[in-house]
Amino acid sequence: MASTSEILTAATARFSADTGLSAREGQILQLAAQGFVDKQISDELGLAYTTVKSYWSRIYSKASVSNRQLVIARLLTSLATTSDRQSVPDIGNDTKGPFVQSSRKCRRPNVIRIAT
Repeated sequence: MASTSEILTAATARFSADTGLSAREGQILQLAAQGFVDKQISDELGLAYTTVKSYWSRIYSKASVSNRQLVIARLLTSLATTSDRQSVPDIGNDTKGPFVQSSRKCRRPNVIRIAT
């Protein structure tokens, strides 16, 4: 059985190829998916903090999302095999926050849970 790190590496490689991310952008995304914050990512990769922020802008653009949570959610949905992708909900480009879908009938947001 593959370790979590190996699975995440494979998912990042697949996601990077699908979205056209560079190798460095893939490294930043993988570290973020492991729970690193920007300062830790910059220290780990030997980059300036502002450089990491600049990379995030490019990652958002290439993945067509507006925030880090949506990029990581899309990365995690790429773990599903091609045959399983029909059962994975499209999270869209929600600008209200991660995994939140508003309902006009309800004042509280509905949380979309992603099965792991």
